[in-house]
Amino acid sequence: SKAGVIATSKDIREGFHGTDIYSANNIMDVGFEIRNGENSFLGPGVYFYEASARQAKKWALGAIDRKKLRCDYAVIRSFITLGKCLTIDIPECAEIIELIEQQLRETGKLINRPITIGVIANRYNIDTISGVNIRDSGRAFVGDTKTGFRKNTERMICVKNLACIVDSEIYDTGR
Repeated sequence: SKAGVIATSKDIREGFHGTDIYSANNIMDVGFEIRNGENSFLGPGVYFYEASARQAKKWALGAIDRKKLRCDYAVIRSFITLGKCLTIDIPECAEIIELIEQQLRETGKLINRPITIGVIANRYNIDTISGVNIRDSGRAFVGDTKTGFRKNTERMICVKNLACIVDSEIYDTGR
């Protein structure tokens, strides 16, 4: 059954996006934009920590440090309608993952690496599985790469359809 795996549009989550203060002010002025960076493990989108302002702050501080910026961090709180969302880390997802694997195999995109097929599907922007649109968002648990997957694990949301971001505000700032 796909129930619980593909969310309905009524599923709303609180998400936190960490960035620098300049980018946060720009987001408040013109909105988010879809990006596909090297850390975009769920494919192109806008990434949020679900219900974890603390983790978004930690990420923002790390990004500011990596970019050698001299500015404050900012955490944006957004309310997100998941829409058609593939949650790739729940047991009920197994049937969907098998369908994704079959679809990737048929298109020649299946690679032999020890990562979930769901992550690969999001990375390749597969937007329909057995006729079900999963294009609005994706969700998965992620871990701190320095400490391992099981420690400091947080759920992330990758919003692929900007219309799913219902409302946003700057929630926290500082150094």
